Amino acid sequence: MISLGPVTRVRTLVLGFFAIAVAASVGAGVLLQGPATASAGTYDGHVTFDMPADWVAEGCATPEPGCVRVAPPGTPVHTGVFVVVVPRDASDLPVSPEMRHVDAPGIESLTVDGRQATRIERGGTVAADLLTVQLDEAGSMAMVRCGGDPEIVATGCDVVMDSLEITWP
Repeated sequence: MISLGPVTRVRTLVLGFFAIAVAASVGAGVLLQGPATASAGTYDGHVTFDMPADWVAEGCATPEPGCVRVAPPGTPVHTGVFVVVVPRDASDLPVSPEMRHVDAPGIESLTVDGRQATRIERGGTVAADLLTVQLDEAGSMAMVRCGGDPEIVATGCDVVMDSLEITWP
């Protein structure tokens, strides 16, 4: 039997640990990448975002020029992630810019491309996950609403909201 010397044993252990660390970091990197995505946006180009690669982007059921619905193919029209640009006074919208001042569970104030925004999680305040971004002082807004079956839209909702980019006007 051949006996390895103490220096060789230490070198073998160090190389073994290094190989395990490299393999673990590669595996973790693959797991942290998330779902494959594709780029999409509103037809006017003011709002762009990523969506799961196997989803489709189409106009909303109600013919609004600034509205895009993204969802898995074959999903009912009320289920999906709805991205809407509303270039007018937003006082008639269900969530106003003043919601960002409310301190309640599920409501988060943040910025999107330097603009004031509010993210509301499904539950106490609204029936769907919602992100509103104030575009200008006149009350124009960009909104992302994730509605319908939460199991279907949960991943896509996060992908769209987290990748949202605004170009206004």
